[in-house]
Amino acid sequence: MARLSRNIRNQWIYLFVVVIIVIFGDAKKSKISDETKIRDDFDENLYRSFYTSDNRKISIYNNFTQPFSIYLFRRYLSSLGQWEMTLNNYNNGSDYKEESPDHILWKTFLDPQFMEKSKIGQKLIRAVKHFKAINKKSTDTPSRDDDVSAIFYLTGKWKKNDYGDIVFYDDNNEIVSAVHPLAFRMVMFDSSIEHLYKPPAIDRYDPLKTIHIKLTKSSEKLRNGIEYYKKKFEHRRNIRNTKLNDIASVSANRVIDVEKYITRRYVSENGKKIYVLDNLFTPEELEGLRKLVKYKEYFYTYIHDDGSDGVSWMAIFSVQDFANSNLWKIHQQVVNHVGSRDIYFPYDVSSNMIRNNVNRRLHSDYLSITDQWTMVTYLNPNWIAQKGEETAYFESADDDNNYITEMQERRRMMKISNQENQENQENQEDQGQEENHEELSKEYMKAIQEEKRGSVNKFY
Repeated sequence: MARLSRNIRNQWIYLFVVVIIVIFGDAKKSKISDETKIRDDFDENLYRSFYTSDNRKISIYNNFTQPFSIYLFRRYLSSLGQWEMTLNNYNNGSDYKEESPDHILWKTFLDPQFMEKSKIGQKLIRAVKHFKAINKKSTDTPSRDDDVSAIFYLTGKWKKNDYGDIVFYDDNNEIVSAVHPLAFRMVMFDSSIEHLYKPPAIDRYDPLKTIHIKLTKSSEKLRNGIEYYKKKFEHRRNIRNTKLNDIASVSANRVIDVEKYITRRYVSENGKKIYVLDNLFTPEELEGLRKLVKYKEYFYTYIHDDGSDGVSWMAIFSVQDFANSNLWKIHQQVVNHVGSRDIYFPYDVSSNMIRNNVNRRLHSDYLSITDQWTMVTYLNPNWIAQKGEETAYFESADDDNNYITEMQERRRMMKISNQENQENQENQEDQGQEENHEELSKEYMKAIQEEKRGSVNKFY
């Protein structure tokens, strides 16, 4: 096929990638010159087709693209994907946004021009003609509309016990077919067919990744989709460029009596300390901090080294922005009170989203020879003991080990420690680590000193 047929001319691509996460976007029809010679063998790629009772079709294509294309696409999504959580309220696991009727937790919205230019996007549009041309059973029922959806797998090796099937349903809720994940497989179907992503097995180390694309001949849907993407992208960019003091305001120049907020103390056998502080932040300040969960830019990783905490979803803060914030001033007063030095510097600040199926690990945040502290603020409201997900602290990282304590999460609580810990929180936000860092620049140290005297300077 050297050019697109007219029956798919104004097609709109709605891209979203599922990993238990999902990716989402849209694109216009790709334009292919008459001189471009494209070699597609969809007849050979077609594995099988299924039909609903009213003759709507589901077709499975194997070996749809080359391994190198999959590798590049996955790298692109890992490095440039703007992942966001699709819950309206992260403390309510069933309250999904309108844009996520499939209840897929993580999505990222892509530039439509990217999909238009990608080889996968171009080939998927060409595949629609083949899909439409496959002989169908005769029926007296008119088509509901002409929209088509495609699901393309970005998985590597996938075993049958990894699960993750996509199940298609007829109008009477009977199963029409189930499609198992397979590398380089693409499934194309009538968009009106109900379908459900089944989650991968709990012990599957790598989540399920797919591109889910919706195509239509409606130019109105195309315009609406592109406009929706532009508005959403602009909104999130503006929010992410907002200073920490503006998006999560904490009272400026508040001097606190740290000792008054300390409710528990623990000491390990080797003298490492853990402090628990309650009600350090006001309810209004905590509500502001919770906005960070909604607007921060998250990154996903399933590859963890031996010293990792095992957290898959993390949003990194600008250290400069954090160091200039009122939030840091509160942290600074706490660490100066419990620590042995007058000056500490923040060097690693993050927001962690932790679900109950995440494989957290026993880990230490630092070398034991340094004077360093980790500070965590819990933001979940109304946490109860029945939900579990305590944080456990151990004497060491060895297998033959003893507990120092376990801690139940509560909103308004901060913990500060310099001890091995196992993070087990459900949907917590981690507000970073503080360290005495002897090698920081003299300019940075001078700025800290001036700030302590009341003159706020920007760092770096």
